[in-house]
Parts: sequence; C-alpha cells; structure tokens
Amino acid sequence: MRSAIAVLGLLASTSLASAADLGGPYDTYDGSLKDEPILRPFSWTGLYVGLNVGYGWANISSFLPEDIDDQIHYVPPGGVKTDLEPDGWFGGGQIGFNYQRDSVVFGLEADWQGGDMEASSIRRYPHIAFDGNPDVDAWFDTTTKVKIDQFGTVRGRLGLALGKFLPYVTGGLAWAEAKSESTTLYDVTVPPIFRGPWVAKDSVYHIGWTVGGGVEVALTDNLSVKAEYLYLDFGDATHVTEYVNAVTGRLGDTYKTEPDLDMHSLRIGVNYKFGG
Repeated sequence: MRSAIAVLGLLASTSLASAADLGGPYDTYDGSLKDEPILRPFSWTGLYVGLNVGYGWANISSFLPEDIDDQIHYVPPGGVKTDLEPDGWFGGGQIGFNYQRDSVVFGLEADWQGGDMEASSIRRYPHIAFDGNPDVDAWFDTTTKVKIDQFGTVRGRLGLALGKFLPYVTGGLAWAEAKSESTTLYDVTVPPIFRGPWVAKDSVYHIGWTVGGGVEVALTDNLSVKAEYLYLDFGDATHVTEYVNAVTGRLGDTYKTEPDLDMHSLRIGVNYKFGG
C-alpha cells in the first residue's frame, strides 16, 4: 500500500513539473509559467473601418465678366464677382489599411462625408431692359445660394508609431459636389415679360487635392480614436446657370462660370482594426 502511494506521488509531481514547462493559457504571453510573462508588441498593421464627425468651412469664388460674346445675356457693368463661405457640420465613414515596419507606418485611406454646408447672398443690380428701349431703367435682386452636400478623399498616410500613439501626415485626392441656386426678381417697373421669379439650379463635381495631419491613439488592440485636420483644394469646375421663369416656364439667359472651391476641416473619429 505504501509503495502504491509512493508511486502515485511520484507521478503527480512529474505531471506538475511537465505542466509548468507548457505555455501559459493566454496568447499574450510567450514564456512558460515558470518565466516572467512577455507581452506581444502592439502593431498598427491591418485593415480598419471607422466613423467620424467634423466641422468644415469653405470658400467658393467666381467671376462673371461683362463681355461674354458667346451667349445672349445681360451682365451689369464691371461684371459680377461672387464670394460665398459655406460652413457647417458633416459626418461619414472611412476604410483603410496600415502597414507598420519598425516605427514607420504606411497607410492608405478613403472616406466619404455627408453634410449640410451652405451659404447665400443677396445683391441688387441696375438693369436696362432692351437696346430698343434704353429709357426703361430698373433694378433686379439676385439671391445666390451654394451648398455642399457631400465630399470625400482618397489619401496616403505616413506615421511614426510611438507604441499606441500615432502622429501622421496625410495627402491625396479630394472631391466635392457643389450645388448652386440663383433666384432673380425684377423691379415691377420692368415690362411684363420680365416679371415673376427667374430660377436657375446647377450641381457640379469638383476634383482636386488635400493635405493635412492628425494623431491616432489605440485604446485596445482593435479600437482607436483619432483627431485630424485637412485642407482641401477642390479646384475649379464649369457651372452652367440657365434661368427659367418660375411662372411662365420661359427660358431666360444662360451663364457659364468656373468657380474655385476650397475648404478647411476638423474631424474626430473612431476606427476598428481587424485582427489581433
């Protein structure tokens, strides 16, 4: 009996010693239970998706010269210069991929933003009705509204990994949809052919470039938060303004302009990285 107990005790002690040499129960440890635990280093490498919100302020400027020869129109003396500054909140999502080599992180990210950024102005201009009736003077008031409903970017990222802290610079392609609407009301002394509001609407995509920077902080192996600034130069695009009488449906003058659009934006966001 004593011999059997001695054999069981020997087997038990041998099993415990063998178990102590096995890896621990957690993937984050590379040593054995007899060693100090070794944590795996954090890596930014991987595919991620996320959401963001932000605020943007833009400027869109255009000039309509007085002497346009290819269209039938009326432009006040000196031409018409328009500067509008649409601003407002936006929100959207992003998808990207990072690759970390040593302390350098290379990335590629695409994002889409939807928002309600708009601005408007009202200006009054003198008007002389027809060359055949130069004595009929009048005024007309034009309300111009510009709205940016959506924009996005495709950008490269270059960052310096300081553990779970990642400052970075970024730049690439930028695009935006700019919608414009103009409404013109003539003075009541103008002959009846001019009466009623004249309305023109247009929607044009601008394509340009962007540059900026930000910082991203990992909260866990998969979840991170970021703050980012971008300057976006969407360049110019041809806008066609064709007026239609809102009462009679009569077609009016058509104007072509090439406004420049640029924007500053600040955003905060959250990313989820796939994989451990």
